[in-house]
Amino acid sequence: YTPVSHMTGRRVRMLPWDPLWRLRHVGYPVSPRGYRGLPAFASLSMAGSERMSMNLDEVVEIFDILGDWDQRYQYLVELGEKLPPMPEEYKTEENKVKGCMSQVWVKAYRDPDDPRRIHYYGDCDTSIIKGVLALIIQLLDGRTLEEIEQLDVDDFFKRLKLDENLSPNRHFGVYALVELMKKQARELESADKA
Repeated sequence: YTPVSHMTGRRVRMLPWDPLWRLRHVGYPVSPRGYRGLPAFASLSMAGSERMSMNLDEVVEIFDILGDWDQRYQYLVELGEKLPPMPEEYKTEENKVKGCMSQVWVKAYRDPDDPRRIHYYGDCDTSIIKGVLALIIQLLDGRTLEEIEQLDVDDFFKRLKLDENLSPNRHFGVYALVELMKKQARELESADKA
């Protein structure tokens, strides 16, 4: 069996040690407890410039493979668990997302090896939203200001069908989160020019 990517229409060759192959053929990538091994987990455990961002097409493909929303919620929870810890000194009012029902903090910082690239710390007190936070960090981490500004939250919600599966209040909170991330990236850029 060779799967066909719904994004490109081309056949994708997967091997037994590939986490997506295991998900399709065995039902789980590494352990029966969850979806460990999907690309998003590996990159979140890395630090600094070693982090690897994903694009929205890759995230949509993972969500398609997971199928139902119980599996997607489990994926988001485990993704949130893999989010690197945010230093306590960054959990300030300035870094807190306003308008979100959960307690959410995010902090942008420059890549020490490539100052054009921006990384994020993040934390949240609820598991699903922490997973959404981790997913958004995954999409924006290691990008330039211009690339960060291009994230369309409506497209993000529509393609992942989050608008159908998250409450309107949580929906508003994700908008506020992305806006804060973009604002912090712009502030880093402004501080560099000053």
